[in-house]
Amino acid sequence: MGQAYNEEAFRYFLASERKRSERSGCPFLLLLVDLKEQEGLSARIDSVVASNLFSNLWLCLRETDLVGWYREERVAGAVLTEIGDGRQTEVSPLIGQRVTEGLYERLPSGVVRRLRVRIYQHPELEGIDSGDGFHLVFYPDVTRWSLFHRCALSVKRAIVLTVGAVVLLLGPFVSGLS
Repeated sequence: MGQAYNEEAFRYFLASERKRSERSGCPFLLLLVDLKEQEGLSARIDSVVASNLFSNLWLCLRETDLVGWYREERVAGAVLTEIGDGRQTEVSPLIGQRVTEGLYERLPSGVVRRLRVRIYQHPELEGIDSGDGFHLVFYPDVTRWSLFHRCALSVKRAIVLTVGAVVLLLGPFVSGLS
């Protein structure tokens, strides 16, 4: 069995895989598993259930897939890398079904009744509410940035857009002066 990473390590690997996917054009899948409370929110997963969940999750996945906490003690996750040659829309539901069935067979019925398995395909930009505000599933690293960092990034983007617009507008004028 592989190791289940803590939230910080798992989100680091998720961000790295997202960047690799964006550079290479090779998609990947993100699988999220949580237990729903009666109000529809994710319940805290105690250590015994978590151990059982992670052990059984490993049985449903490949050795190369990464497993850990997407949200510590609330949402377990798996990053399924290198999923194929563009047929990911066909593969996504099949993997989700295989993992769901595997967990349903192996976990206690009290856990199964509350189990929720979701699968996201990068580069989909679907969002979920993780309890600390709405954010993109594949960009948890961005949502953890400080307010200063996010403001600085916004200012940087505004400057780049402004310079680009000025160059586009003045380009024909400057070339006409030559």
